[in-house]
Amino acid sequence: PPLLDRLEPWLPTVMLGLEDLGHALDELKPGSEHRLMDVELVKEANQRGKQIAHFEAVEEQIAVFDSISLDEQVRELARSLESAGSAQAHALLSGFSAGDEDALSKALFDEAELASSPGFYDKVLFDRNARWLPVIEQETAKGGAFIAVGAGHLLGERGIVAELRRRGYAVSRVGQ
Repeated sequence: PPLLDRLEPWLPTVMLGLEDLGHALDELKPGSEHRLMDVELVKEANQRGKQIAHFEAVEEQIAVFDSISLDEQVRELARSLESAGSAQAHALLSGFSAGDEDALSKALFDEAELASSPGFYDKVLFDRNARWLPVIEQETAKGGAFIAVGAGHLLGERGIVAELRRRGYAVSRVGQ
């Protein structure tokens, strides 16, 4: 409890969300190995001798969450403590593992969630997407770039894929 008193509400919210995803993974794919995208990609890049660049520093990532109003952070933490977070985790993982972009988008961009947590969506997804797009364009112009972001950044009308298409890029899904 003394440690929790010093944390901003967004951190336990994120931690609970990750725990919900872990539980959902255990239920949907029992015995599957828990792996983190960032760790896997860095390991692969290092093995291949590839240079790694990040869109933002850890301090910038923390500032993104800190920029969300305290009221909204508390509301999101309360929601995360309810069973609704677990249902969303199941829906996200089910859509992702099935390769069902529509189901994944529906789970991620739930209308009630968008209305109750505009700061999380604006600050964590949409504003960051807008900041990243010029960097993505610079890197792809050089050729040979591999860019990895969380699936939520790719989806929806304010996602990176839709914005790149609006800018004239041909974007297609590979693999399944």
